[in-house]
Amino acid sequence: ADLFNLVGRDRKPPYRWFCIGPERSGSTVHIDPLGTAAWNSVTSGYKLWVLFEPAVARKLAKGKEFVKEGEDDEAIMYFDFILPRIREAHPDLRIYEVLQKPGDTIFVPGNWWHGVVNLADTVAVTQNYCGFDNFDMVWCKTRKDRKKLAVRWLASMQRFMPELYARARSLNQRDGFVMYNERQAGDASSSSDSSSSSSSTETSEDDEDIDFTGLRDSLQLRTWSHVNSCDPPGVHKATSPSPGRTARTSNGYANGHGRMNGHSNGHPHPPSNGVTQPAKRSRNDSA
Repeated sequence: ADLFNLVGRDRKPPYRWFCIGPERSGSTVHIDPLGTAAWNSVTSGYKLWVLFEPAVARKLAKGKEFVKEGEDDEAIMYFDFILPRIREAHPDLRIYEVLQKPGDTIFVPGNWWHGVVNLADTVAVTQNYCGFDNFDMVWCKTRKDRKKLAVRWLASMQRFMPELYARARSLNQRDGFVMYNERQAGDASSSSDSSSSSSSTETSEDDEDIDFTGLRDSLQLRTWSHVNSCDPPGVHKATSPSPGRTARTSNGYANGHGRMNGHSNGHPHPPSNGVTQPAKRSRNDSA
């Protein structure tokens, strides 16, 4: 279940794409927006992935200091030249590489650096989501970076998923965070009331746009044990490969513990019969 469904299909951030790209196309190293996690399934072709843990500095993951004059910012350049230089300069750095074949699915946890290059003409489908497993991080980023969206999302939580609403409020209280529509003082008591009121009205008018598939059933299975940090999750070293080694797999998920296997606890498996809504198309492949 994607908790962003609560804001309505037409208002939720872009989340699902077809990735269609020729050999040597791809995307340079990046982090997906708002702390969302993602799955990517290849239907045709081959992808080579690289992933770095969230604690790795942006400058190091992107390898900017290793770019030489005349070299561009294309994915193929990164994999052929920049990545080997990073590995040589930092032999103890954990670098995860995955070869993805037709029928394979890779899971990318939120806040993990990742990039991909197509080794052949390739078609894939990918989706980003917010689930109970990554809600804390996604909520903290959304309330800061997408202020109006967060107000609407919170209003829908209050109406339809009060336990999730309580969770979001507890995170706000812990961090001393004031929502966009509550920030004014003075005029603000009326301003805040009117903002809350208009948000509530807008939500009620757009209820038909909300996709409740899996949301309420999932909530019954979820118990909030404590308020976690909004920072990226740590990595359990006991399950990580030895420093300097590269984890590889041709069929499985990359989970948040630095290992590759056939399962990803707490994360949804992608649909086996395709997507249920039209996916957005792009000529340039992205992860």
